[in-house]
Amino acid sequence: MTPEQHIGISLGPLKHWNDGLGEFSRQLCHTLARQAAQLRDERGWRLHFHLPQGFHGEFGDAVGYLDTHTSQRWLHLRSTRFALWHTLHQF
Repeated sequence: MTPEQHIGISLGPLKHWNDGLGEFSRQLCHTLARQAAQLRDERGWRLHFHLPQGFHGEFGDAVGYLDTHTSQRWLHLRSTRFALWHTLHQF
């Protein structure tokens, strides 16, 4: 059995999909979400998308969702340990 690994993908302080980074983020997450069940079953990877609460559920049930908070610019506290954390937004 493959050990479970959590992978976080942060879309940052996303306000809408109507710009270059928003559209890129949406397309990337849709593509990953379509493969999420297979990646979980074959490799043990669990995908989590970090984005504002209003966008949770956008990519289906096969991925997890993490809410953004303004305090996260200084402090990140999560109960889940991530093997990989990728941020699409550059602060």
